[in-house]
Amino acid sequence: MVGLHFYKTKFIRALLIVICLLFLGAIFLLYYFLKPETDKEILQFFSKNNKTVWIDQIPFGGHEVRLLKMQEILDTVKPTLLFIHGSPGSAMNFKNYLTDTDLLQGFNLLAYDRIGYGSGRQVPVLNDLQKESDLVKFIAGDIPQKKLILVGYSYGGTIAAAYPENIREKVLLAPAVKAACEPMFWALNLYRWNFTRPLVPHMLANASMEKLGHLQELPLFEGKWASSEAKVLAIHGNKDGIVPYENSVFLGEKLGSDQFTLITLEGEGHALVWTKFDRIKEALLNLLKTD
Repeated sequence: MVGLHFYKTKFIRALLIVICLLFLGAIFLLYYFLKPETDKEILQFFSKNNKTVWIDQIPFGGHEVRLLKMQEILDTVKPTLLFIHGSPGSAMNFKNYLTDTDLLQGFNLLAYDRIGYGSGRQVPVLNDLQKESDLVKFIAGDIPQKKLILVGYSYGGTIAAAYPENIREKVLLAPAVKAACEPMFWALNLYRWNFTRPLVPHMLANASMEKLGHLQELPLFEGKWASSEAKVLAIHGNKDGIVPYENSVFLGEKLGSDQFTLITLEGEGHALVWTKFDRIKEALLNLLKTD
């Protein structure tokens, strides 16, 4: 019996060591893959794709916001697509869109790193839809409202939906708009627990902060989604386990069929911004036909 207890203890100790090593390895991979690209890496990517990008650092509220521009000077005749990423994420989530020849021909293209997700000094996210809207308005600057189209993915779609100005169009890719639909994953405990929080990568900690904040903030906007008269196009997968499809159905009920259109992607999950590039690109190009 003593020998059995000895080997059982050794097995448990070895198992705990393996679990710890796997956990630390996962943390390392998260740090690696969530690390935002440097300006140099961004310039190299666009150069390899034979495209020119202009990178601006815009001061806003004591922060520096990195803005990617595919035109140094915007063409006043073309509409402008302003891409807003999710949580976590970066402007480079839209790199396939920014380098697409057809989109470049039809639109001015802009994308930015939301505060808390860019390179450089690590800072908390705004975690406030009103402040996020203020940032969008600041970036849009002098772009005429009827020339501005917001394209938001995931929480970026939430920000676009909350934007109160009467712009030309809002394109929402899997937007989170209903708190009751928000799944709260077990992994959020790593951010909740004080003893594991220091191990959580900065961008993932910021994403967790925003995810938990949805429960309090989204109900405050349930009566405000229709505050803008802009047309809204939602594109959502009906197998999305991160931001459930019911969010877009709910938004359609709030806005009505005259203002809202929903494209349902059968069997698609939350990664549609990458996996359904061609379908989303087609929807964006179709906006040119409504001029």
